[in-house]
Amino acid sequence: MAMYFAKKRSAASRGNGRPRAGSAKKRRDTLVAYAFMLPALAVVLVFVIYPILYSLPLGLFNYTGMTAPKFVGLDNFRKA
Repeated sequence: MAMYFAKKRSAASRGNGRPRAGSAKKRRDTLVAYAFMLPALAVVLVFVIYPILYSLPLGLFNYTGMTAPKFVGLDNFRKA
């Protein structure tokens, strides 16, 4: 058990105890990459994923836009 703790090293250090060169830069580059991906992900979520999820329950109702929605279940899909 003592050998396990003696050999265990932190992820940010080398054998000589100095921090790894570039670990802060790598972390910063990763954050910058996520920052560039965030607007594209937001657009996909708003214009693709949300409408798909919103339309699933609408398919179970008979709704013309003028009358109150009436639950018909899977009958909408049996007609097709």
